[in-house]
Amino acid sequence: MAGWREERPRKLKKVVTGMNSGTIERIIKSHEDRGWVRASDVKKHGNGLGCLMTMENKKKGEIKHASNR
Repeated sequence: MAGWREERPRKLKKVVTGMNSGTIERIIKSHEDRGWVRASDVKKHGNGLGCLMTMENKKKGEIKHASNR
């Protein structure tokens, strides 16, 4: 019997934003190069555009290069 805190894959979620379509596409490509996956279409977000991105994490502390740097 599994407890309520059973091990299951973790998923990080992040909304990346940009002011125009060229900027948002460049930011999305940069994140995809670091392992992020596009989880939604580009949509209007605030004064610009945004897109939801996700990254799988199977073990705590496993993610590398998840920052914007």
